[in-house]
Amino acid sequence: MQLVQSGLPSDEQYPMIVGWRRPSFVSISHDCFVQGCDASILLDETDTIQSEKTAFPNVDSVRGYDVIEAAKRDVERICPGVVSCADILTLAARDASVYVGGPTWTVRLGRRDSTTANRDQANTDLPDPFSTLAELISSFGNKGLSETDMHPKTRCPQSGGDRNLGPLDLVTPNSFDNNYFKNLMQRKGLLQSDQVLFSGGSTNRLVSDYSRNPRLFASDFANAIIKMGEIPATQQNGIIRRVTRASNLSPDRLDDKVGLPDWVLNLEVPALRTSWPDINYTTVGLRRKR
Repeated sequence: MQLVQSGLPSDEQYPMIVGWRRPSFVSISHDCFVQGCDASILLDETDTIQSEKTAFPNVDSVRGYDVIEAAKRDVERICPGVVSCADILTLAARDASVYVGGPTWTVRLGRRDSTTANRDQANTDLPDPFSTLAELISSFGNKGLSETDMHPKTRCPQSGGDRNLGPLDLVTPNSFDNNYFKNLMQRKGLLQSDQVLFSGGSTNRLVSDYSRNPRLFASDFANAIIKMGEIPATQQNGIIRRVTRASNLSPDRLDDKVGLPDWVLNLEVPALRTSWPDINYTTVGLRRKR
């Protein structure tokens, strides 16, 4: 948690660099929507890897790579080769939510890391700022997510570089609350893909409900990220990367493919202390993977 806090910008920089609730949902969604939850978004460009960092929805937008790298480095010092980058990314999403006053939830561990990335899939599967409501529903539906799971989505606009990213909630950009939905009801959505959530379509009711009931939104937000964190990785025989930016798999390191011990696969990290109720993955119909 201290690593996540140290990696988040100051209050003055937070809305410009990170955006409204960005450290939680966008980081994990931009990973899990491409090849499942495998930390492929963290891999750098190489002769054989087309990095997802340079995909249109990610470039000059996604932040926090250094935070995940610092966390991985510290974990490797204590327990080398056990905790995946994908698990650290999922834990950081929960911790960032708590840091800005949002809900907490129990995090199941045991994910594996990819040895490759898929920039083409990132460009096709990640929603963009100009998505229509039908496109958003289809994009989330293809990942097994519902319209309710879609509402916690956030995105920073691209407008000429790193320092021109803006908050999606101009009223309280540094806090976890429901003003984003109040803004939508006032036709003040910053991006097309935001305002389409309240444009006479099937999601109008949820926007209205969230604008009146912040606890309902907090609960649905946590449940959505729990479900997103359970999107299975498509690569078989994933590894535990030693660093976040590169794969350590090579022909002379076949031990990298050895499976995780049972105690890791059954491990859960309890929710952090917060003013919001703890949301456990069992509440959304998910079962522990064995």
